[in-house]
Amino acid sequence: MQSRARLQAAAAPPETPRANCGDLLHVARDLFWMPTTRAPAEPHDILPPPVTHFAESEVAVLRSGCGNAHGMVCAVKGGHNAASHNHNDIGHVILLCNGRTLWCDLGPETYRADSWGPKRYSYWTLRGSAHNAPLINGHEQVHGPNHAADGWHFSDSAKGIQIQMELAAIYPEVAGVASARRRLWMRSGAEPVLTLTDDIESQGSGVQAAWIFYSPERPMLVGNVRVEWEEVGASMQVEAPGAVLKVEEVRIADTTLRSFWGDGVWRIRLDAAADEQRLSARIEVRTKAP
Repeated sequence: MQSRARLQAAAAPPETPRANCGDLLHVARDLFWMPTTRAPAEPHDILPPPVTHFAESEVAVLRSGCGNAHGMVCAVKGGHNAASHNHNDIGHVILLCNGRTLWCDLGPETYRADSWGPKRYSYWTLRGSAHNAPLINGHEQVHGPNHAADGWHFSDSAKGIQIQMELAAIYPEVAGVASARRRLWMRSGAEPVLTLTDDIESQGSGVQAAWIFYSPERPMLVGNVRVEWEEVGASMQVEAPGAVLKVEEVRIADTTLRSFWGDGVWRIRLDAAADEQRLSARIEVRTKAP
């Protein structure tokens, strides 16, 4: 029979050594040590899936070709405008082509004391007008829990990947928006295509709308309805009543934004208007290997 002392010793928890810098160095050595006589292993590509879809948060990332340096990567979000660290960015689309960013999200400026509170949306990069959901009848989307996307729908088929959402609720009542249906469709292949359509219905007569895209890559304006990124191997064509595209450079002064985008970015603005209650706009981006 074991003695009482031996039983007590067996029941007692083992003493946990106090961690110190030396302990961590030993652990790190054991984790990462490799014999010098062994040749390093060949790197293996970790390929992301063609689609990453978070249904509950209404976020999706679409990729036209995994493991290929060329093609498109697109991110889109729905959700609501009362999230933690919220930006008014419902419906926003980020687009990369051939590894270069064509439509970006600028991100926040340097945080200040009033970056949270009633002055938060005085910072221009947090506002709806800094994102590419349309401005309707002169009004951008606004913040608050009731300003949210509705009817988020995701589908993946042989014809491509499609996302749909209703954006009417993201606008203030004074905008008079009866419906604002956004659809996104990505088709893969040797020359991928992204099609973005907005079908807008006003509560009154006539609709005016504007779309604003920010690009760190310099676009070339070709006529009123087309821009090209020659070095990237991509183009953007628009169809809308009375459509007019404008391109201008936006210089950046904020140090945080400059760390991401350098001295400036390019603003692409599309304006359209219809005398009727409905307005439809189609924006198509095509790319090929540069």
